[in-house]
Amino acid sequence: MAVVDMEMFVTIIPGLQLATEPINLWLILIGSLLGTLIGAIPGLGAIHGVAILLPISYALKLPVESTLIFLLTIYYGCEYGGRIASQLALSEKEDPEPMLVLTGLGSFCGGLISIAGLTIAVLLLKLLKINFGPAEYFVMVIFAFSVISVQAGERPLKTLLSACVGLMLATIGIDSTTGVLRFTLGHPELYDGIEFTTVAIGIFVISEIFLLMEQAGKRPRSNTVIGKIQLDWRAFLQSKWLILRSGMVGFGIGVLPGRGANTASEISEKLESQRATDGQQRLLARETANNAAAGGTVLPLLALGIPGSGTGAILLGALLLYNITPGPSLFNQQTELVWGLIIAALIGNLILLILNIPLLRLFTRVHLIPTQVLTSALLTLAFVSGFAVHGSQFSLLLLALLGLFGYLLQKRGYPLVPLLLGFVLGELMENNLRRALAISGGDIGILFISPSSKIFWFLSLLAILFPMLWQRWKGRRQ
Repeated sequence: MAVVDMEMFVTIIPGLQLATEPINLWLILIGSLLGTLIGAIPGLGAIHGVAILLPISYALKLPVESTLIFLLTIYYGCEYGGRIASQLALSEKEDPEPMLVLTGLGSFCGGLISIAGLTIAVLLLKLLKINFGPAEYFVMVIFAFSVISVQAGERPLKTLLSACVGLMLATIGIDSTTGVLRFTLGHPELYDGIEFTTVAIGIFVISEIFLLMEQAGKRPRSNTVIGKIQLDWRAFLQSKWLILRSGMVGFGIGVLPGRGANTASEISEKLESQRATDGQQRLLARETANNAAAGGTVLPLLALGIPGSGTGAILLGALLLYNITPGPSLFNQQTELVWGLIIAALIGNLILLILNIPLLRLFTRVHLIPTQVLTSALLTLAFVSGFAVHGSQFSLLLLALLGLFGYLLQKRGYPLVPLLLGFVLGELMENNLRRALAISGGDIGILFISPSSKIFWFLSLLAILFPMLWQRWKGRRQ
């Protein structure tokens, strides 16, 4: 036991040193501030903030660890800021200050619970010492795609088509094995394929800006003015068990592949409504679970390469962009990075609490910015961010076309997350399949030999059948 404790201590120290480097501390502070501001903008969220700022950090040639710390802090900051946008929309007739402060404390506690859960999970995964080969990685990607069926809901065909479009986009460019050109349409700019950052910004950010432009005259603006900020410690202490329950529920739901913060918030709110709590308590439960789930989604992302949300898909793309393949091996081979991210999340969570109470008035003033000004600034920033990576006019054209394509998909009810997931995982799946078959001399049986592969095949089958079995069970109960 003492040996395990000493080994754990030795592996945490480099992560602590990484997270507390001056450049990373500055990035945590900037990411917290920018994330909260973006999250406070109605209609925007973590996925848009991470998508816009990923190419900028990549173009600035920041170290890979610093980039990932920056993006993770933006993710957390957007979740904090999201509560401001939602509560101002609900608080036109009453003072929102008490609940904004209380939910800020609840979000902080939810973040702490998720960080504690991540720490325990990392220690357990390190003890298991699991290593994956190409066959296991291929089957793991198959499992990631099968999880999409759980998210499909009432539109399975549109979800499947969206994932297929993402896979098709991933095949564009020169085949790395045969050297054959695939779907380049004679454009040399497409020989290297479409850059991940271009797809993320075009599909998610620019398409959302188009929607904001369309709804500019229809979207109601909040005129709520924030008064004096006071901490109600009594209300916070009375809600301690609610916060603990919601944080644990949020982290547990966030860890489940294919589930995100929205699902965790809804489930936590429903559980608290069964306890006959009032609307404010349900709102507190919702925001606490939301932030706990944001930390929970990081675990399947790092351990299995399965994002639980659209933001997770972009973070996964960022890992692959820097040639970091997620999976169980990551916890043994990149321990410094893993612990650095966890400690940076802890520091960022504390900074977010400090920022979100005294600067609450500043964050709420984002609502006063005219939509036309806001969308123009965001559109400019999106194109500058996309141009920063390649510096070519063709990349700007691709951004515009992908943005229009994403806008049309959203208007027709097609989900965008499966598309990005297909694009991100498509190349990883193809390359690992080829490596596995090269090792086995073309014998497909290598995909079913190892215990890890068998477990993932079973989980994939379970994920595909679960929605049908669930609907049948619900039908019988009714």
